[in-house]
Amino acid sequence: MGAVSAAARPAPAPGRLPAPGDLPAAARELVAGLLAAPWGQVSASPYETGRVVSLAPWLSGHAGRIDFLIATQRGDGGWGPPGHHGLVPTLSVVEALLAERRRESSPADRELLAKAAARGLELVRAGAVAGREEPLPDMPAIELIVPHLLSLIGDHLAAEDPDTAGRLGPAPGPFPGADGAKLAAVRRWMASGAAVPQKLVHALESAGPEGRPRRASSPRR
Repeated sequence: MGAVSAAARPAPAPGRLPAPGDLPAAARELVAGLLAAPWGQVSASPYETGRVVSLAPWLSGHAGRIDFLIATQRGDGGWGPPGHHGLVPTLSVVEALLAERRRESSPADRELLAKAAARGLELVRAGAVAGREEPLPDMPAIELIVPHLLSLIGDHLAAEDPDTAGRLGPAPGPFPGADGAKLAAVRRWMASGAAVPQKLVHALESAGPEGRPRRASSPRR
């Protein structure tokens, strides 16, 4: 998975623009441009990688994604950028590691996952990735994603044996502006079968089972 940091975009070479409406040619031109003169940097994203690990463990490369998450944990226990913007990627990875613990049979691997998750949880509970007295960072659908991940983390912790649960500690409490009320409203909307607003499609993972595709529903433009 990736996140793009845009840089200065070079002007296309004269005479190389595809004909209007020729989407395959436009896609080939875009890829060729990225290879010849990159516009920015593409880096692996802990948030998206965590979601793939949690939701699609059957995909090839699963073990490599777990290795990536373990290897990219910061010294303070979090993932992603330091400060408030690290909250969402840290919660995503912690949830993914706890989900993997419930699938993993090797005691050594389960212990490694527990240690990494415990450090992330400690950082979140300390408020070091998002101050309890300050608003959450301005990120897309954060008021839906944060309570969704906290709920999943709570479920994983409740399924742990008492010994490990004690080492991992309690689930982090709700954050101001992300108490779950809006998420509950969104899930009721989804369960009703109403058309899905286009903006919500970009954070559909937070809808849980209610976000599964229905034949009769389509995104609202």
